[in-house]
Amino acid sequence: MRIKHIIWIFLFNASYSYAQIAPDVGRVLEEQKQLNQLPDFPSRAPLVLPEEKVKPAVSADELHITVKAFRFSGEIKSFPVAALQELLTDLIGKSLTIGELQEAAERVTVYYRQRGYFLATVLLPKQDVTEGIVTLHVFEGVLDRKNGVKIQGSKLRVKPQVLLKTVQASIPADEAMHKESLERALLLIGDLPGMTATSRLEAGDEAGGTRVAVQAAEGDLLVPNLALNNHGNIYTGAHQIVAGLSVNDPSGIGDQFSVNLSRSLAGLLSSAKYSYSLPIGSDGLRAGLSYTDVAFKLAGLQPDPQSTGSAQNWTLNARYPVIRSLQRNLAFTASYDWKRLFTDAFQTPVSDKRVDVVALGLNWDHQDTLGGGAFTSASLTGVTGSLDLTRVKSAAQADANSAQTSGRYNKWLWSLSRMQRLSEDVSLLLQASGQQAGKNLDGGEKFSLGGPTGVRAYPGGEGAGDEGYKFTIEPRWNVGRLGESVEFQLSAFYDMGYVVQNRTLWPTANLPTPNAYSLFGQGVSVALTRPGWADFRITYAHKLGINPGANVSTGADADGRKDPGRVWLTLTMML
Repeated sequence: MRIKHIIWIFLFNASYSYAQIAPDVGRVLEEQKQLNQLPDFPSRAPLVLPEEKVKPAVSADELHITVKAFRFSGEIKSFPVAALQELLTDLIGKSLTIGELQEAAERVTVYYRQRGYFLATVLLPKQDVTEGIVTLHVFEGVLDRKNGVKIQGSKLRVKPQVLLKTVQASIPADEAMHKESLERALLLIGDLPGMTATSRLEAGDEAGGTRVAVQAAEGDLLVPNLALNNHGNIYTGAHQIVAGLSVNDPSGIGDQFSVNLSRSLAGLLSSAKYSYSLPIGSDGLRAGLSYTDVAFKLAGLQPDPQSTGSAQNWTLNARYPVIRSLQRNLAFTASYDWKRLFTDAFQTPVSDKRVDVVALGLNWDHQDTLGGGAFTSASLTGVTGSLDLTRVKSAAQADANSAQTSGRYNKWLWSLSRMQRLSEDVSLLLQASGQQAGKNLDGGEKFSLGGPTGVRAYPGGEGAGDEGYKFTIEPRWNVGRLGESVEFQLSAFYDMGYVVQNRTLWPTANLPTPNAYSLFGQGVSVALTRPGWADFRITYAHKLGINPGANVSTGADADGRKDPGRVWLTLTMML
């Protein structure tokens, strides 16, 4: 038994020296946490609509007035009066008709509206202009101070005061209403679980005032879903079933409780994640707490599993939308993770890790009109953590004599994607992501090339390393509809990735495979989607070239197979 224990210590704590035999407990946890986290980009590039243009006023041949100066009246807060007067300097000293003076007022109106003040109107009031001084009156378009916002909607669980404060936080009552301010208010309401919102503008009770009538709608309290996939690894069971339930707005404050349960059909892995989140304040800040518990047995190619493991992960997270609009978004994210990762073999502890992780990130996206319309997104996250291996002395000693992953570590994660519209039904996806590390990392913190969101010709966990990047180019064709409601999409893709297994090699390192290498693959994918009900995807990816990181004895990949490609299946249903 002592010999078997030593062998398992070697496999789990020095697996970086050989082709990976079984997934690290931290890697199993990360796979389960990311199981349903698919790339956040639309299925097709956005359609660019022509901009609405303000029609110029029609001039009239009337009495001519020699203009000596323009003055402005009204409550003007958005721009300096001097900036408005500068718009009309070319008209000073000219003899203008009433129609041409109305065009001057319209010029200032256009100035406001092009800068997002869509309610602004500049008028030429009745006045004495015998001295050549022309006064233009500005209505910047402000909310009524007392009754500027009205919340409408039936069968709402959310408290109307929550929605009212959200609108008021984005649109102050004493400031001119800006297009982006109204967009932010409605989108922040839409960010609440199960909520949608539209608006209608009404004349206010005050002169020049406006009222925003928000029409809110709220979805079901309970939102269940079910998914089947083959995204697991062969050692704990490739085929998995995932069941989820979201309880939207149970307290009337825009909160959400959710539970996600997954299990491999082989019965070797079970996972449960419980999450709760709620808005903090009224300006889009949201905080959440989650707990993930994973238990597994490692079998795969072995008929009698002798190793078991478990992982517990508490996460505290927050997200704040610095910019929230239809065209662009920028969000700041922060999280703290506490992890316990335990593995034993033959009922003897092999590793008992504690990990503390703090992450700060920025997520950005933007829609533009280049080439007919595109959606671009990017993210950058800085991670600092601490790994403690001291609870199993043999594991700590093995690490100290090799990769030295224990202690403080830092890494950066980044991603960049663009969905470019090429025609009515064809789009092109370009996507890249990567990781840079400050030292050698534990298995759960490594970057991986393979899997359904990486180089798809290889299994999950293939090409794991401290640093690396992967890139995808994928044209997509929206073929049309099958029947009345099922959308049919075809895509072809090319994937590539580069990985550095160990950032720093130690004196006794004797890697049988290159420390740095690349993987390539290509393939096709079919997606059938019934919006709001079900999504089915099947992907076949074929290897290009060889796998430099394959097992040197068998030539097999990380899952023990030597197949020329991989098939990935996913079926998701909203119940």
